[in-house]
Amino acid sequence: MNFFFIILTLQISFLSFGQIDKTNTRFEISFIDTSLGSFYSSSATPPEFYGGVDSLFAFAQRTIYYPELGIRDSITGRLVLYFEIDSSGHVMNDSIKESLREDFDQICLDMIKQMPRWKPATISGKPEAVCVLWPIRFTLSTKNEELD
Repeated sequence: MNFFFIILTLQISFLSFGQIDKTNTRFEISFIDTSLGSFYSSSATPPEFYGGVDSLFAFAQRTIYYPELGIRDSITGRLVLYFEIDSSGHVMNDSIKESLREDFDQICLDMIKQMPRWKPATISGKPEAVCVLWPIRFTLSTKNEELD
């Protein structure tokens, strides 16, 4: 089975002064063929979240939140999710490749478990399974920092 990795980056910043006031996000996608060590050519089509990147972005914003204990403990950092999208577009085999803390990890795994089917990747028109690595960064800032 041909696999190529997709690296998704979602940065979620929460402003907090005892509670979450606002969410700022940054989202980048890179499609990488790890077997060849090069970017995929026009003969390959990456998987697509139905509705596109904006819909994936909105889905993540609706389902990922900053854990209350994480705010209290001033936890910031990054975790890396791993999952596969099979040739039918189903999300499977999700796990944490780099942990932040168990509560953050579980929130992100719960998001993956709620994720609907994707339009599968194709190579030369044939659906293929892909592996996805998705770093997610959690940061806190005070209201005063947001004004700067």
